Amino acid sequence: MPLFFWLLDTAIINSYLILKNSGENISRKEFQIKLIWDLIKSGIEDKDINPANKNQYITEKSELSSSEGHFPEW
Repeated sequence: MPLFFWLLDTAIINSYLILKNSGENISRKEFQIKLIWDLIKSGIEDKDINPANKNQYITEKSELSSSEGHFPEW
């Protein structure tokens, strides 16, 4: 996990440096906050949030019967 966060931090810093070299005047903290909110907004917009679809991936065979073992039969 530390490697993932190091890579993520490196990508964010590189993005910030590219933005600064393009002439944008923004602090690193402001950049990171804007980036986080933009990612959150794009994640919300991409999801199909519909309570009627919450069980769309459950199939009949995913239910365990009393005669079956621990794992369902797919």
